[in-house]
Amino acid sequence: MLDRVRSIGGYAASRTKWFDEFFIAAGANGIEQAVILAAGLDARGWRLPWVDGTVLYEIDQPKVLEFKTQTLARHDAKPSVSRYVAVPVDLRQDWPKALRDAGFDATEPTAWAAEGLLPYLPAEGQDLLFERINELSASGSRIGVESFGGGFFDRDYLASRREQMRRLREEAGEDPDANVPDTQDLWYIEDRTDVAEWLTEHNWKVSAVESVDLMTRYGRWTPGQDDAVAPRTVFLDGHLVC
Repeated sequence: MLDRVRSIGGYAASRTKWFDEFFIAAGANGIEQAVILAAGLDARGWRLPWVDGTVLYEIDQPKVLEFKTQTLARHDAKPSVSRYVAVPVDLRQDWPKALRDAGFDATEPTAWAAEGLLPYLPAEGQDLLFERINELSASGSRIGVESFGGGFFDRDYLASRREQMRRLREEAGEDPDANVPDTQDLWYIEDRTDVAEWLTEHNWKVSAVESVDLMTRYGRWTPGQDDAVAPRTVFLDGHLVC
């Protein structure tokens, strides 16, 4: 169980650092327009060293973005990006129109991020998401994706993860009668398109790193740990070359 605890913390830290480096590298390569999909409480717009002139668009539901921006403002936090634009729209709606209406320029290269998002979309919704991103992307755009595939949606694997989390909560002394939501109940457990293959077929040059390799790179994985406790995810960095 200790391996599972280490894996949770190590994975979260590694994922955060990977996306941080993704945006920093995009800026270093001349991209000055970024979009974070389902941004949630992401604070990269306030803490990363963005290139001067960069515009960051964050898409999420209105109440989420309102809560975040108001909370940060109450603590006198100022965006580190030259221009921050909240785009309050549900991804199930016509978010490309909302993004354009907010000032997004589809003729300029963009750095896109889809972090922790895909399981919450049905397979068809995932396909539509990437179709829309592709339509909005100029040559030279980059995309960072936390891809859930390679057995992630295997029912036996997910059942094992659920049991591990139940035992962790039990050992932490959580009230067994507490109505704590299980994120897996919000996921769409179904076959879906392989993201790396889809991007490659649409002229994105893709590099990939599996979660264990990423955690090892960042010193967040100890040799000998049980691979079964690591999420079956792959981090994709795509570059539109057409």
